[in-house]
Amino acid sequence: MTGYGRGESDDNGAKVIVEVNGVNRKQTEIVINLPRILGGLEPQIRQTIHERISRGRINVLVACEPSASQPLPLALDTALAHSYHDAMRSLQKELGV
Repeated sequence: MTGYGRGESDDNGAKVIVEVNGVNRKQTEIVINLPRILGGLEPQIRQTIHERISRGRINVLVACEPSASQPLPLALDTALAHSYHDAMRSLQKELGV
């Protein structure tokens, strides 16, 4: 048996999209693709799927998109910017440009 599902949730300025598809197989194989920021959720997702599905290859794709209505906050690290500037000046002198 083959199945496909897709769901979206929009909360606090972020959209989360989850797609799951499954293909019949004798053993259970769960493949999860998560954004790095959600990597800590993989064991919980894997356990939840394993509790409900006994066999087959299950592919899970999770994507996060920031909301267009709420721009991401921008923070300037001036100390880091000065450090980069000093390094570039040093490289400029060394290369003679």
